[in-house]
Amino acid sequence: PVLVAGRTISRATLHNSEEIERKDIRVGDYVYIEKGGDVIPKVVKVIIERRPANSIPWFVPTICPVCETPVVKVSGEVAIRCPNIKGCLEQQIRRLIHFVGKGSMDIENLGDKVVEKLVEKGFVSRPSDFYRLTTNELSQLEGFKEKSITNLLTSLEKSKIVPLDRFIMALGIAHVGKGTAEDLARKTENIEKLSALTEEQLMDIEGIGGKVAKSIVSYFADPVHREEIARLLEYGVAPFVEDTLAIQGHAFSGKSFILTGALEHFSRNEAANLIKSRGGKVSEAVSKKTDFLLVGEDPGSKYEKAKSLGVKILTEDEFIAALESND
Repeated sequence: PVLVAGRTISRATLHNSEEIERKDIRVGDYVYIEKGGDVIPKVVKVIIERRPANSIPWFVPTICPVCETPVVKVSGEVAIRCPNIKGCLEQQIRRLIHFVGKGSMDIENLGDKVVEKLVEKGFVSRPSDFYRLTTNELSQLEGFKEKSITNLLTSLEKSKIVPLDRFIMALGIAHVGKGTAEDLARKTENIEKLSALTEEQLMDIEGIGGKVAKSIVSYFADPVHREEIARLLEYGVAPFVEDTLAIQGHAFSGKSFILTGALEHFSRNEAANLIKSRGGKVSEAVSKKTDFLLVGEDPGSKYEKAKSLGVKILTEDEFIAALESND
């Protein structure tokens, strides 16, 4: 960690693979960093004279390290991806971990390692398989005794009653984050209505653009996804819409927020809940309709976009002051 502009910085952004190549940044390099716009710590350049003699240039991987499928670069994006969505074992495991994780189904006693063991044993290959697990299967996992088995089965049963927005998140629809899932849950009220919406109808929902709408329609058009949702519902998963009681007359009421960067006094979820409890809305993507951007340490590209659109930027201290002045 280093001290920059009076703050201790332990991470700095490299932006993307193209920027890494342009600046020729290598493993083991010492670099200069600065806080762009007094907010975003970024790597400026390499200190060449401190570069190790055996240093080799970094290169963008050309194949997936797991399934060895050639990677692709999506038009308009800088990220590279493995296109073997259904055949790549690591992607399968990551989707299952996402499904059970916090912000999704939030299944206790089911960590990453347990998911990996269940896949390795052949007991789980899709989300609905979690709800078919038996005592006999779980007893075959290393370290799983009677109490562990009981706790996991209890957690699975408890997770079946789940807020609709978290169920939508658990599905892993591309480009659908927490804020978008909440918007969809609020507008549709059940998964059947959501699955039937057209791109045009989805784009009528504030905060949802063409890219997200297309992704949602594409997801529900896949019979594999529809069949899996049907299985989850058949096994007793019951999504519901949460009622929220907002503080009346707060300055945040009716305002749209975007959160970016690490906050010092709140987790991202805690800040979002404070906003929503005061009648505000938390979205995923910055747009002309965004009222406030709450900025923490190491914010991403949302900060630059918000500035370019003239969105009001709130520091964490300003956010706290606004909370207290209206409560």
